[in-house]
Amino acid sequence: MNTKNDMRWLVIGSLLLISSCGCHFPITSHSNGEDVSTIMTDVVLQQKGVYHGPIFNLQQEDSYVYLRGNSIVKYDLSQHSIKWERKETELFEQNHNADYGVSDIILAEEIYAPIRTYDDNMYFKSPYLVAIDKETGGVIKRIRILDQKYIYSYRWVKYNSKLFFGYRGQSYTDRDGFGYIDLNELKTDTESTEENAYTAAVHTIMEIPQNCAALYGVSALPGDSYGYAVWYPCKDTIASGDEGLPQHGIMAINLQTGGIEWKDESYQAGLGADIQSITDKYVFAFERNKVIDKRGVAIYKKETGERLKSLWNVWSANKDFIWDKENQRIYLTTGTAIEEFPEVAAIYCLNAETGDIIWSRYRDWSEPQIGMQPQVHQGILYVPTARYLELYDASNGKPLGRDARVWGDGENFGDSAVWNNCIFFHDGRDTLFGVAMNWKVVNGQLVKGE
Repeated sequence: MNTKNDMRWLVIGSLLLISSCGCHFPITSHSNGEDVSTIMTDVVLQQKGVYHGPIFNLQQEDSYVYLRGNSIVKYDLSQHSIKWERKETELFEQNHNADYGVSDIILAEEIYAPIRTYDDNMYFKSPYLVAIDKETGGVIKRIRILDQKYIYSYRWVKYNSKLFFGYRGQSYTDRDGFGYIDLNELKTDTESTEENAYTAAVHTIMEIPQNCAALYGVSALPGDSYGYAVWYPCKDTIASGDEGLPQHGIMAINLQTGGIEWKDESYQAGLGADIQSITDKYVFAFERNKVIDKRGVAIYKKETGERLKSLWNVWSANKDFIWDKENQRIYLTTGTAIEEFPEVAAIYCLNAETGDIIWSRYRDWSEPQIGMQPQVHQGILYVPTARYLELYDASNGKPLGRDARVWGDGENFGDSAVWNNCIFFHDGRDTLFGVAMNWKVVNGQLVKGE
């Protein structure tokens, strides 16, 4: 890759340019708007050709980020360059029709990526788990998953030698479920002629009814010995033989033993239910109660499963939240507008100790909706949107400025990364942006620092 041709550097001086842009959007009501100032951030990176397509599962490790779509890309934030790219077609020496599916990747001693393979007629053939060398991008292991259960979850967890995930059966009559494979139990794949080919059996933790999904898999806070999962109905009908089985619920999995630590089948998980955030004390999980026709976040104590409260009309788009450990706050974006959900704010700030709402900000369709992962630094909340990078006072949600020269994904979802006091995010097409987080609020005014 020729980084000189593909990368455009923008170095901006430290002068603050403020002008009224004539844009109005409410802060805590549906009617009272205010002007938002145009600012000039210090753009440290604007590079095309890094990746094509929306990035909703960016993974970061030190100064490297790993981007997954139809390929896996390792990008060096310190050098502003692609280290390697591994495409689906490069994973097998034999003739395989393969794709990375919907699942996330796991970063451990190596990268683990779930792969779906198909025959020449594009019928599902075999699920695989491919281990990739983080330094070179080379394939270390090709693990064929037995029982025709393939990893079909956005999030999964590695704990010691075990990999936990949500899986899907080969046919629509097979039940989905949650399970794990143990890397210490791998056996040589005698049906393969490729090197480093193994098989692995799935240890099932729990199966769920046929018309339900385990799409969002298992989530865990790094370092925890518990993982959390939800399942929810995809259809209003109940499959024959599944009468009486719980159609929705939330559970904690003991990652050491692979057993269920606690479970709440009264949890009202609707379509797309997900673990929204995990802190040192609580699990925040999306729920939908059809009886009262509300959506929100159920807050559980992590180790006991005791429900603390429900915050109706509060949820995050995908995993677009950030836990500010220092100040014990959670910032999350919803990707909604008041025309669609009148009672749902576009941004929420929650007290991570109590679950209470500290502040919220609403938007209407005249503004780009916010569904990307925010970041916080020195009391400033940085929020990428489809048209701007927006800055807010993290303490009260006051809008401080927006820069139209940098923007996030057009569909308003995607991850961000922080390195060297800079925020990095993708526009969902072909450009990776990096912006210095060097702003402060001094005497109520936005000031750019060093």
